[in-house]
Amino acid sequence: MKKNIDAAAIRTLNNKDRMWFVKRWAEYVKTHSDKEWSEQQNIIINSQLQSAQATNLTPEQYLKIKEAGKSKRHPNRRS
Repeated sequence: MKKNIDAAAIRTLNNKDRMWFVKRWAEYVKTHSDKEWSEQQNIIINSQLQSAQATNLTPEQYLKIKEAGKSKRHPNRRS
């Protein structure tokens, strides 16, 4: 049986998760050198760029896929 959770409850959970992460990241930045955390950020950003380039999609194709995904997640939403 599916549990029905209203949109406001989901937003509240998402906001709590987001704030937890922001606080965790702020603490990490305070306790690690600029060099250390910027190197780690660089690794993440470079891997995201490599993944994006590996898809071989044009920007137009990417946007079309992104829009299709939005309509599937929110079928009743009007654009």
